[in-house]
Amino acid sequence: MKTVERAFYSFCEEIDDLKEAVEYYKNLYETEKAANNLMVSENLLSAKQDVANALLFALSVSDDKNGNLVISKEDRNSLAENWNGNLR
Repeated sequence: MKTVERAFYSFCEEIDDLKEAVEYYKNLYETEKAANNLMVSENLLSAKQDVANALLFALSVSDDKNGNLVISKEDRNSLAENWNGNLR
């Protein structure tokens, strides 16, 4: 009977150790998930700003009589005022 009790006790200890490991890795996963979500949100915001800037630029450019792309002084001022985000 003592052998069964020792085996049962050992089995319970192993279950407790596994529960602790599960809790540790669950917390680690949640921390990593939160960090990744924050990074994705920041990257998405940056991408939106870049697309908005590209659209502003594209709408400000026109062709001159020689086929060159030009931006008028007013459009340059408008771009400078409305540019989203930081210049890199």
